Amino acid sequence: MVFVAQALARLHAGKLGEAEQICRDVIDDSEQRPDALHILGLVAHRRGNQTEALAFMKDAVNADPRNGDRRLELGLLAYEIGSDYDAVAHLEALLAGCGEVPQALNCLGNALLRLGHPNAAIDRLERSVSAAPRWAKAWTDLAKAYRSAKRPMAAARALEGAYRQAPNTETLLALGETLMEAGNLARANAYFKHLVKQDPSHVRGWLQYGNALRDLGHTRRALEAHREAARMAPDDALAQVELAQTQMLLGKLDDAFKQLTWRPKLPGLEPPGTLWDGKTPPHNGELTAYADGEPGHTIALCRLVPSLSQWAEHVRLAVQPALAPLLRDAWLDADEVEVCSLAEVKRDATVVDILSLPAILGQAGGQIQLAGHLEPWLRLPRSARSAPAPSDEVVLRVGVNVSPDSTMNQADRNAAARLLDMPNGAVACMLVHPDDAQGEELIALGEQIAQCDLVITNHLLTTHMAGALGVPAWALVPHGQGPMLGENGNGLYPGVRVYRSCSPSGWRAVFDAVHAALEEETQVTECEVAAG
Repeated sequence: MVFVAQALARLHAGKLGEAEQICRDVIDDSEQRPDALHILGLVAHRRGNQTEALAFMKDAVNADPRNGDRRLELGLLAYEIGSDYDAVAHLEALLAGCGEVPQALNCLGNALLRLGHPNAAIDRLERSVSAAPRWAKAWTDLAKAYRSAKRPMAAARALEGAYRQAPNTETLLALGETLMEAGNLARANAYFKHLVKQDPSHVRGWLQYGNALRDLGHTRRALEAHREAARMAPDDALAQVELAQTQMLLGKLDDAFKQLTWRPKLPGLEPPGTLWDGKTPPHNGELTAYADGEPGHTIALCRLVPSLSQWAEHVRLAVQPALAPLLRDAWLDADEVEVCSLAEVKRDATVVDILSLPAILGQAGGQIQLAGHLEPWLRLPRSARSAPAPSDEVVLRVGVNVSPDSTMNQADRNAAARLLDMPNGAVACMLVHPDDAQGEELIALGEQIAQCDLVITNHLLTTHMAGALGVPAWALVPHGQGPMLGENGNGLYPGVRVYRSCSPSGWRAVFDAVHAALEEETQVTECEVAAG
């Protein structure tokens, strides 16, 4: 029809008023009405009036339900403006009458995914890939649905399909990240390495390459990759913080704590008040150290908080509610520091992130030393100071706190259970790790730890408490976790020995090493007792 061509020409030229007028002149013609309504919908869409656009295009489809092209455009528009139920209804109707239309299947799958139906979404997106196997976007969207359904290996296969059709660095990045989710670190590392070779300026590529190397246990190479990412993006908080994590693993605590001053700038970790720069006098003479992350980090670093009294008349430590009773009643004297909950911090308070505290104190000229490893900063809990000494008849009292996790197979779990069978007269004491830690439970855990000669645990909180109390500990740490513990005694605590699993399937070597070390430790101790 002549009017359709004229109206579309005006629309594409940006002459929306003229296009609208042409359509309104013929809208009463029953033969031309569906096209006129459809173009009026496109005009409204161009003007940003999405509700009106959707209404016009629905009327166009109702006026001629057999026109698949208009129904497809209606479904695509509904999805674009977030009207997912409309998108699903019209695209399903289109497919019922027109067969497998790749674009309709793809949009329908994405709409179902947004509506929270991943399995139905996967069905449509798989059909989209079958109908258009050379369409890279179809593969990429299918991968997104698989990831939403917690099927990372299927997602990786779909991303490989996308990469075959349209090789690019962003697909390589998504592929590597998906393989990391699946625990296939070696393949992820290979893709990240390929990515940074293709694009040496890709910051996120270097960042994830470093993460994969670190999780595989190649910490020094990871440091080089993270340094490269931080160099290329000096204002990227994530790059700086990941560099800090790797520096910690290598025992470079001075450098790591300086990098951790970037932590409050991470998305989602906005400080509860105004950050203190270590120079400006705090508001109203009050200074609050806050801890919103791993409880073990709080336990490790809270001993530094009283040092803030050099710069503030009133010092406060704000922590998770469960930690407040422990720190208030056991470790920090009431006249030194007030302990409160994070929720009680006022927006106008002057605050410092507890992980940034060592570097901030150093910049401000405070009395802190970070050479080598840090001495334990926590004092023995009052309740544990009078704890009864282990019996002289016991060669070695070992506190065991090892729980199976999702990375352990059945053989690993059996090996963990055998840790309770102590060799050479040593006695195992089962330490109970509180799932929902309250202050009283944490104090009780501290009391148990204080009575042990050695602690074996795969819980970071228990490790930090043992390290802070000066009790020797063997930490069984999954790959990529516990950077503050360092490696081989170069972390926060000189008395903590780290046994790190370098992959999700690497626990067998960890448990073999721990069992061998127990045999050696108890033999030495038994000889010492006999000699004494």
